[in-house]
Amino acid sequence: MSRALVFGAGGLLGYHIVRALVVEGWNVTGVVRSDFDVNQLLLLGATPLQVTEVTFSHHNSPIVTAITESSLIIDAGLPTNLSLELLEAISVHSLTHARKRAIFTAGSALFVSRGDSPVDESSPFNAFPGLQRLHPLVRNVGTTPNVIASVMAPSIVYGGWFPKWEFLFEFNSETKKIDFPGSPAKRSGFIHVYDVATAYAAVAGAPAGDVAGQVFLIANDERITLLDLWRSLAKAAGSNGEVNFVAPSQRGYLSFIEEMDQVVDASKLKRLGWRPKHTAVSKDEASRLYATFKAWKAARPEASSSH
Repeated sequence: MSRALVFGAGGLLGYHIVRALVVEGWNVTGVVRSDFDVNQLLLLGATPLQVTEVTFSHHNSPIVTAITESSLIIDAGLPTNLSLELLEAISVHSLTHARKRAIFTAGSALFVSRGDSPVDESSPFNAFPGLQRLHPLVRNVGTTPNVIASVMAPSIVYGGWFPKWEFLFEFNSETKKIDFPGSPAKRSGFIHVYDVATAYAAVAGAPAGDVAGQVFLIANDERITLLDLWRSLAKAAGSNGEVNFVAPSQRGYLSFIEEMDQVVDASKLKRLGWRPKHTAVSKDEASRLYATFKAWKAARPEASSSH
């Protein structure tokens, strides 16, 4: 059984990547911080590696040992400076005759949006200052010795327990309407976290020549807007689905995606055999997501998207 190591395994994306790899038969170790996340990975059949700080400078550390023993390493949520250090550490602890595979995480916003023209892996990098730190990582995955490295670039991920997406269930308690900020027309390639996780598993299992040094965009074909998704989920939470348009938001991540208008082409990934299976705006899907979110809040009310 092949061994995989997943950094950020306590986060929404990392947890589901662990789950997908276990289903595919991998022996998975997940790097986590909290006791809660340790228990969650044990329930999946994975091995938790609990640390308070991720560092690659101590050669006898449990993390470096895990890198050495794993044939696949996935970064599902490290800060970019640590991602670059991880890439170097994998190279150092890999043998030329048995190169390790590595998968790193960026996002579709890494590439420039051009209205109705689909964004693909050949599109220019986005010059937004907050994304420039990812450019060296994307450039280095194809040139680092002894590593078969790829970068996954999902569009906006939803699903699971929604650690960053609570606002999508919100509505005015008096009017039952959604107080929606920004433009109703702007699109973002929303993709369910289950589909994202299976995309990572597909790249992990693909022939090395098909994935080495490659970037893969992840999106479905729905082309839905933020309003489409918000209306569907808020209705599952009790909204009447009517909309009250308000001024643009100043709420962190929400204000970021309000400005996005991006059509994402994931045909490169589909050539590996991957297909998304979740429809964001279906009534059944929305009800299931809201039930999952409520259960997560009840089990871990203090949780956030940072792990």
